[in-house]
Amino acid sequence: MGNSISGLRRNLETWGRSIQLSADGAPKAKAGGVTMDWTTVPAVAGSAITYEDGVTVGVGQKALRYGSVIYRIPATGLYGLADNATALVFGETYLVNETVLEEDRNSNHPAAIDGGRVFRDRIKAGGATEPTLAAVHEAVPVVYAIN
Repeated sequence: MGNSISGLRRNLETWGRSIQLSADGAPKAKAGGVTMDWTTVPAVAGSAITYEDGVTVGVGQKALRYGSVIYRIPATGLYGLADNATALVFGETYLVNETVLEEDRNSNHPAAIDGGRVFRDRIKAGGATEPTLAAVHEAVPVVYAIN
């Protein structure tokens, strides 16, 4: 279901930066993020997954790893996780900058990159169930940094 913006204050005790898709920390992003449809994101099955950024996703939980490709669903206007059958459209396709768990605060509105310098190897593309890197590059005009 995800979580929306609330007016609560929160103190952070984590120091440093997470692993991001952005190569220079100044990505071009959609103002306010996008509104996710978490029903398009599969839950982890089998055993927990720990991403390279140290985020662990337990069995039954959902997450968007940094570099995930998301697209606007025409029927609802919400954004979903793209797969290899998704027709990616320029201006309606974005990349997730940092890992977001469905249970995180503001998870319904992840930061969505649509330009700037990114690490190519961090884009989730080219796998068996993922969009191709060529399709992503046509839909999202990012500049690849040296990996």
